[in-house]
Formats: sequence, structure tokens, C-alpha cells
Amino acid sequence: MVLHAISKFDADLTKKSAPFIVQGLSLCINGPENLRKEIVNTPDFWSVLKALHSVPETAQSVFDLVESIVDGSSPTLTADNYEPVIALLNDFATAGSVGAASEQRRDEAVRGGRAKSKKSK
Repeated sequence: MVLHAISKFDADLTKKSAPFIVQGLSLCINGPENLRKEIVNTPDFWSVLKALHSVPETAQSVFDLVESIVDGSSPTLTADNYEPVIALLNDFATAGSVGAASEQRRDEAVRGGRAKSKKSK
């Protein structure tokens, strides 16, 4: 019920409370195994993580949560949560590719500037 309420927060409230939400989710995921299994199979959990992954202050923590679900000491990747895990990881990859493209353009500009300065000497 709480996850459902959190998943309905508007974007501003989600952003303002993101660190606290992630901290609470981390406590639940690292808590009792039954709670962990129930939470990771709840669509609202994945909806909340999807909203939080784009908040710069919490993106790393969200990624760490997903990593612990997939490959932690007690992995809980199942047929019920496989699709939302892949979708969220795809969102991270897409966000990373935007940054990579920007860095590549900047690197090209720097290399182009060096080539011009070498020609002028």
C-alpha cells in the first residue's frame, strides 16, 4: 500500500523525497528475505525505481538496488520481475548512451582543434 502511494507522487515530490525513498527501499531490500521477495515482485516497486533512476542524486543507489536484486547475496530475479528489471537497466543504458554521445562530440571537437593548431604551426 505504501509503495502504491509513493508511485503516485508527482514528479516534484518524487524528486524532493528521492533520497529518503531510496533509503527506505534499501532497508526493505536488505531486510528480511520474505519482505524482499514480496517487494521485488510488486509493479509499484519498479514504477518507483523507474521514477528515481533519473534523479541524479539517487541514480547510483537505484542501480545498486537493481544489482543486488539480480546478483546480490540473495538474488531475487524471477520470471515475475524479469521484464521490469530489463526495462530499468535499458533506461540506464539509454541515459548512459546520451552522455557517451556528448563526450564523443566533445572529444572530436578537441581533436579537431589540435589538428588545426598543428597545421597553423
